[in-house]
Amino acid sequence: MKKKRISTILVLVMLLVSVFSSTMAWAAANNDTIDPQSIVTCTKSFIATSSTKAKATVSASSSGNTPYITSKITLQSAALGSTRFSNVSNVDPDIYTVEDKVAILHQCTFPITSSKEYRIKIEITDEVNGITTTKTYYQELSR
Repeated sequence: MKKKRISTILVLVMLLVSVFSSTMAWAAANNDTIDPQSIVTCTKSFIATSSTKAKATVSASSSGNTPYITSKITLQSAALGSTRFSNVSNVDPDIYTVEDKVAILHQCTFPITSSKEYRIKIEITDEVNGITTTKTYYQELSR
């Protein structure tokens, strides 16, 4: 119950950040003296919802009008106590795209076990003024 409440609060905070960032990105895009810098914010969480599932939530915004923003979330694992992560081979990455927006909210669920460490690799791709940019982020599992 406590984790669900924390997860709900995190999602609400991410939505507020996304709205604020979208407003700032719109303002920046309409000022000819500011050069767009692509992805300007990325808020992320990766929380175990049970002993076998974890929820990933990613919110990102671009600095200007973009034909698309794509979020790709890949589950990675490592042996307990290790920091050497690799992609989980039997779990496909989750990919979500929005078009003609300045922000994206991507949520998905991944299988987990108690015998490994987990994190997500997040790749956010967008296009601003004809330039495609991908930024990569990581978030470790919170149990």
